[in-house]
Amino acid sequence: AQSAPTARGGAERAMRRPMLHALLVLASLPHRGALANLAAFCTATNEDVPGVVTFFWGSYRDVVDARVIGEVVIALANGEQIVQPLDGWCDAGGVAVQANQARYRSSLISAAPFGNASNACGARLVAGRETLGPIVGRRHHITCHAERSVPFTLPTGGLGPWAHAAPASGPQNCAFSAFIDDTPDELLLWRYATVVGLQTGSYQVWTRGYDDRIAPADEYCTGCAAVARIRNPAPLHAPCSMGVSASTGEPKPALVRVPVADGGAPCEAQPAVAGAVLESLDTCRGAFSGALCELPCAAGLKAGGELVCRNGVWEGGFTCSARQACPRPDAPGTANAQLQGLGVTGIAGSGCGTVTAAGTTCRIACDASADLWGLGSVVCDGAVGWAPQFAGGQTPRCLVELAEGEFPGLDEPLHLPHGPPVVTSAEDNVAGKPDAGARVHFAPPAELDDVIYGYSVITRYEFKVEPAGSLVCPTLYGSSVPAQGSVCSGALPGVDYLISVRAVDGVGPSP
Repeated sequence: AQSAPTARGGAERAMRRPMLHALLVLASLPHRGALANLAAFCTATNEDVPGVVTFFWGSYRDVVDARVIGEVVIALANGEQIVQPLDGWCDAGGVAVQANQARYRSSLISAAPFGNASNACGARLVAGRETLGPIVGRRHHITCHAERSVPFTLPTGGLGPWAHAAPASGPQNCAFSAFIDDTPDELLLWRYATVVGLQTGSYQVWTRGYDDRIAPADEYCTGCAAVARIRNPAPLHAPCSMGVSASTGEPKPALVRVPVADGGAPCEAQPAVAGAVLESLDTCRGAFSGALCELPCAAGLKAGGELVCRNGVWEGGFTCSARQACPRPDAPGTANAQLQGLGVTGIAGSGCGTVTAAGTTCRIACDASADLWGLGSVVCDGAVGWAPQFAGGQTPRCLVELAEGEFPGLDEPLHLPHGPPVVTSAEDNVAGKPDAGARVHFAPPAELDDVIYGYSVITRYEFKVEPAGSLVCPTLYGSSVPAQGSVCSGALPGVDYLISVRAVDGVGPSP
């Protein structure tokens, strides 16, 4: 079992003595809400291991319950959810909760300043895929997320509060900067989960099934007035408010922009975005491939879409516009009078995401768990929200998946499974370094352009590598094919690999 630091009293804290390391198991959990201890939330990704990101939840409490695993839920724009168990815990080293990014990096990598490096997150390997190396190290890009008081004009649609990348020189936490007596608080414990195959993007993220070490910060001391420990007053404590409501049992997600390194070339030039605050553009110069550039828009303009570095090129369809961007069509606070009752659960397509820029057309996705599939497209029109598109004579709607032997009605298309994607090329990810992985380019499956046929939205792409073992091509979550290719990690010099890919949609996997 992994070990965790023991609790420290006030005298120990004042003396700054090194932590002891022994697994403490709770006999029973305290009342939920009595100890709400999520103080920081960070992500880490490494260009040398593309397509891998680890989520970290920091707590000022150090006792863990070995019986409580917990999991993180990541909701994609296409309606799918990734559910990943929390992999474990590691020593945060007693770093000041409101420390800057450099000190958080030391806490994650080596349990500095007072911990044992053997119990640091930097000593943990990716669970189940140890060949991918440590979950965090000196080559990782670390982003800690907090809610900004300066408005970024992104709508939420009721999906949750937005969290933004904390400036490197400032505090990295989202709650619990100090004890009630104003002495500095300290991070003692990190919980973590590694996700393989997630692409850079904006997602709803929340935890569930956790112990009270990482319960929502805004539920600290439920029923009492001692809430001064939360650094930002409500609602400014995202993403530390994520979790499950103690009163309703409903998810409490935060909207998080998650950067995931893809192994491509960095973006040496600053992005060019009309309407963005000019002095902010240079902050993204030299970003790694897979990085997100968060730009505020000039007064009176609204942000929409995402700006992502992809192999030396800024992509993503980010705009600063006078028209309002659109949250997902299923967002509870989104005005979609023309879509109500259809059962739309998500969208897919180029530039389509958790918040989509005005003027973007997206295919609809429907609830596959209810045996529904989506037909047609909607457009973010910037005024009434999502509006139906009637291209090709198709009305956007959710249709019931027919059982084997059943046939659609006269006005319903035949639901076809996708064929296999076509791999167009594969090369060394880094020229001249065959042991640095492979970059695979592939085209999405072809679709018949006929009103009598219809296709579900693709939810992910799965890879098969022969011989298996050394080259790892992770499942690629999402509907879009990366224009710059998908990167597989690891390889053995002198070995030829056969890589195949299949698409998975509401019908199932392609051949």
